[in-house]
Amino acid sequence: MMIAQLGYKFLALLITVGVFSATGYLPYSVVGYVLLFAIMYIYITSKDTEDMLFRILLLITVYFTVSYVFTYTKEGFYITPSRLISHSMTAKQCQDMCESNKHCKFANVPLGTSRSGRRTTCWNSYGQGQRAYGSSSQGGDTWQNKNYVQPPPPPPPPKPRMFRNGEYIAIRNYRGQWLAADPRGKHDQIGYRPWRQTWETFQVLHHPNGNPDHYLIKSIHGKWLIFNSGWRWHRDRRWYRVYFHNFGSRRPTKNWTWEIIEFKKKSNGRWGIYNPYHRRYMDSARQHESISKPWHRLHEEFRIYKVPTAWGRGSREWQDKELGTGKYAVLPLVNRRGRYQSYNPPFRTRGSRGGTYNKLGRCEGDCDSDSQCMPGLKCKQRNGYERVPGCTGRGSRVWDYCYDPKS
Repeated sequence: MMIAQLGYKFLALLITVGVFSATGYLPYSVVGYVLLFAIMYIYITSKDTEDMLFRILLLITVYFTVSYVFTYTKEGFYITPSRLISHSMTAKQCQDMCESNKHCKFANVPLGTSRSGRRTTCWNSYGQGQRAYGSSSQGGDTWQNKNYVQPPPPPPPPKPRMFRNGEYIAIRNYRGQWLAADPRGKHDQIGYRPWRQTWETFQVLHHPNGNPDHYLIKSIHGKWLIFNSGWRWHRDRRWYRVYFHNFGSRRPTKNWTWEIIEFKKKSNGRWGIYNPYHRRYMDSARQHESISKPWHRLHEEFRIYKVPTAWGRGSREWQDKELGTGKYAVLPLVNRRGRYQSYNPPFRTRGSRGGTYNKLGRCEGDCDSDSQCMPGLKCKQRNGYERVPGCTGRGSRVWDYCYDPKS
């Protein structure tokens, strides 16, 4: 009998110590204290040790059964998209973190840990298309935020610009002439050349107003292309003037509206140089008397080329690539004469297309084979006045010309 009494007391001691230890692991500490006070009450009111042990074991059995139901039957889910909040958070702290963010829909902790009170990893969902998926045996314990608000859609990506800030270009009109900035007093007028060098090269800058379609065009003389509201007479009508204006030391500002340039592409691959403030296109009909018109026709069409060097120094037009096609500039056919025979090397000059005394440049002739052309070029064997790729004009009958096969 004495041994039985000692066993009962030892069991009661183990139960008491177990309850004290479990109190720190419960998700809500108040539950542990309530359970502890209940056991103390059973100690006081029980008639004997057997009755006390029966009541305590009954209470603890009910508690752990309920805990098992609420803990191990909780559904597990994966959430996506998700981000790690912390490696040391209770389930309640993880839920509070999600609830504090109205755009968080789900909080997630490892499976089976939401009722343990332990500090574990915490994940919150974020962004567009938040969802939970999985089954009762996968993922983690997941809580849904009832105050969730769909986040706004992300802003569209910035529109890519046609030109980098400070890039160099050359412009060619419908006649195949290159636009030039010709000094005429204080300001530069727009002239036309059969070649492209430094005066025919322009710098493209981003407009300070931030619009990705708006640019400024600057000449080598430090003057800016402008659509002026001053009138110029042409065919008994008055038109806005277009020229390169001298602003001195003034720097561009977002208030520069007459200087805004947009490049408008037509279905034929050519471009219009447009000012949205005056709603006019630059016209190239008259040398040193450029005007602008409200329509985009033949005289308002241009080809635009990217120049590989600053202000075109050290490069020529046959090295420029056309915007939108990536092809080299179209050049007229040129005949080079030999020093001793009329059409055989060595030639009298080095030519104007990057050739040498023994090699022909692009759109130059007469060649007999690819070996007489500069590296990368081929000899176009012609019949009559057959067209040469990347070149204009007829050339001499049955003469053969070097061309770029990439053109």
